[in-house]
Amino acid sequence: MAHRKVLMVVAHEGYQQIEYQIPKKALTQAGFTVVTASNKPGIATAKDKSTTKVDLTVEQAIAGDYDALIFVGGPGTLDNLDNQIRKMSRQRDGTVTTSWRKSMTNTA
Repeated sequence: MAHRKVLMVVAHEGYQQIEYQIPKKALTQAGFTVVTASNKPGIATAKDKSTTKVDLTVEQAIAGDYDALIFVGGPGTLDNLDNQIRKMSRQRDGTVTTSWRKSMTNTA
C-alpha cells in the first residue's frame, strides 16, 4: 500500500472522543498517517474532557492533500465547524465521512 494520509477534523471543544480515538487507532494500525485538524490550534478538548494535539487548523488544511477526510461528531461540531465542513467537502467530491458510524453525501 502506498503511503496514505487521512485528515481527521475535530471541534476545538466538544468533539466525541470515541469517534476520534477508535478510527484513529484503526487507521494508524492499518498504516495510514493520521493528521488532526481543528478550528483552533493547540490542544482540542473532547466532550468527556480528554484532549488531543491539533496538528494544523482547518484553514491550513488542503483537502486534496489527503486520501480521506473524517469529520468527528459531537456537540461542538456544528457550533464550531459547520462552515469548514461545507468548504472542505466542496474541495473534494462532495462526499464527506462525518464519523466512524455514519456518512453524509452531497453536503455542499
